[in-house]
Amino acid sequence: MGRRVAFTAASNGPAGPNQLRYALTDQARLTRILGSRICGFDVSGTSATSSVAELRDGIFAVAEQCRPGDTLVVTFAGHALIDGGELFLLWHDSHPERLLRTALPARDVFAAMDRSRATNKLLVLDCCHAGAVLGPGFRAAPATSLNEVAAQAGSFLMLLASDRLERAREVESLSGGFLTVKLCQALERGADSDQDGQTSLGDAVEWIRRQAERHNAYSLGETVPIPLVLGKERGPVILTTAPVWEPWTFRLGSVEMVLLPVLYGFADAGAVAISRHPVTNDQYREFVTAADAGGQDAVEPAGYSYDPARMSWHEPFRPWDDRRYRAADLPVVCVDYRAAERYCGWLSRRFGGWDPRQRPSDGVVLSRSVDPAYAITLPTPAQWSFAAYGDFEALSPRSASGRTRRMPVRLQPEIHQDAAMPAAAERDGSRTNSLGVSDMFGNVWEWCLGAPLRGHRSTLVAIGDFDDELADRGLARTVELRGGGYLDEAANVVPYVRASELQYGLETAHTDLGFRVCTTVEVASLPDQVAEILTYHGVPLPDDSRTFLRLPTGQ
Repeated sequence: MGRRVAFTAASNGPAGPNQLRYALTDQARLTRILGSRICGFDVSGTSATSSVAELRDGIFAVAEQCRPGDTLVVTFAGHALIDGGELFLLWHDSHPERLLRTALPARDVFAAMDRSRATNKLLVLDCCHAGAVLGPGFRAAPATSLNEVAAQAGSFLMLLASDRLERAREVESLSGGFLTVKLCQALERGADSDQDGQTSLGDAVEWIRRQAERHNAYSLGETVPIPLVLGKERGPVILTTAPVWEPWTFRLGSVEMVLLPVLYGFADAGAVAISRHPVTNDQYREFVTAADAGGQDAVEPAGYSYDPARMSWHEPFRPWDDRRYRAADLPVVCVDYRAAERYCGWLSRRFGGWDPRQRPSDGVVLSRSVDPAYAITLPTPAQWSFAAYGDFEALSPRSASGRTRRMPVRLQPEIHQDAAMPAAAERDGSRTNSLGVSDMFGNVWEWCLGAPLRGHRSTLVAIGDFDDELADRGLARTVELRGGGYLDEAANVVPYVRASELQYGLETAHTDLGFRVCTTVEVASLPDQVAEILTYHGVPLPDDSRTFLRLPTGQ
C-alpha cells in the first residue's frame, strides 16, 4: 500500500468587507482528521504567518515527493478571484495590482499535481469561482474534463465548492465554510454509502451533496452552491483507512463492560456499552448483601429446576444451595425479570449519580443525558441484537425496513450448549465474538428490557380498571428473552422468545435464565483514540420504545 500524503492551506484573505473568519479553523479541523487514525495521511500545510511563496513551495514539495501507488490530497480554503480569465487563490497579503507576487495562480497548483507521480490525486478548493481552475488554457473548450488533461494519472479529481461564476460561502450555523465542514463530517462519521467499510471520495461527495440540498431546502437566504467534482477516476480514491474496531472495556465495580460502536442519540453524546459476561453469582451476591439494597426486595435467587427425565420444570429450587450452580464465576440463574431490573437499579444508584468516588474505571462518565435512576438497565432487544450480530434487526419479529448500516461481527467460535449445567464466565476468548462480548448464544437465556404500554395503561386508569396484573401482562408482550441456554442445541432453537409465551411470564425464573446489563457513556470521557474510532465506526441506535426511560435530566 502506498503512502498517503496531504497538504492543507487556508487564509482568511486580505482585509475587506467579505473577509473570511473561519478558513483557518476549517483548515485546523481538516488537518486533524486527515492525520488521524481514521484517514492515516501524513499531513503538512501552511500557518497563519506563512507567505504565498511558502504556500507554493509546500505544494510543489509534496507533489514531487510522491511515488506511484501514493495518494495525494491538496486542500485550500479561503478567498479566490478571477482575473484575466484565470483563477487566483488569495493570501492574507494579496494585492489586486500585484497578483503574480502576492497570490497563487490555481494553474500552478494544477501543474504541480498533474506532474506528481502519485497514483491517486485529489484537489479540494473551498473558495469562490473554484470551477475556474481549468482556465484560461482550456477556455476554448469549457467542458474539457481531466480525462483529456491528465491522461497519465490513475485518478485525478477535483472537489470544488463552487462553479466558475458561483460564490462559495461560510455558514454561520456551521461556523465554517460549507464544503470543508461537511467534508470533515463525512470523514468523521464514515459516510460509507456502498457499505464497504471505507469512505471513498464518491461516498463523501454523495453525502455532501445530499447535505447541501437539505441545507438549501431549509435555509432561506443562506443557500450554498452544490459542490461539484471534475476529473477522472481509475479506481476509487479512498479517504479513510477503515481502522478495525478493537474491543475496549471498563468496569462498573466488579462488572466488566464492553464498549459497542453504537451511538445513542442526544447529538451523539453517548455510546452504548454492554457487560462482557452475563451477571455472575458473585456480582449478584454483592447486590443481595449490600446495605443500600434494603427495601428493594433483594433476595437470593430462587425458581425452577429442569427434570430431564420428565422434561418439565419443578420448584422450589435455590441455586445457591446447589454446588453445581453456586460457584462465584457461574452466571446467576433463577432471577426473574423484576429482580434483574432491581439489580440494574442498584447499580444505577452506585454509578448513575456521577459521584467521583463511584465513577466507573478508566475515567469513563455515564451519560448525563439520561435519568441517573435508569443509567444502567437491561439491554433493549436492539442493543442485544447488535452485540450479538452487529445488526439491530437480526431475528427480530419486526420488519427490517429502515435498517442502518451494520458491522460484520465474527460470532463466538464456541457455544456452551446441550449440557447438564451452566459454564463459568470464559476468559480465553473461546466464547467471545469479535466485538468482545461473551456468551451471546448458549449458556443462559437473557432478559431484554421491555416497554410498559403507557397509552394502554393510561386508558385503563381513566376507566378505573387498572391493576398491576393487567399491566404486567401488557409489559410481558414487549419483554424478550434472547440467546438460548445450556440445555438447548443451538442448531435447533430460535434464540428469541417473548415473556408472554412463557407459563410464568415475567416471574419466570429457570436454571438456564440469567441476564446482563447495559449503559450509556459520554463519548467525550473516552480516550481520544477510542472516541476517534468510535465516531467513525459508530452506528446510530434506532428509535425504540423500550428506551423511554432514558429521558433528558437537564443536568
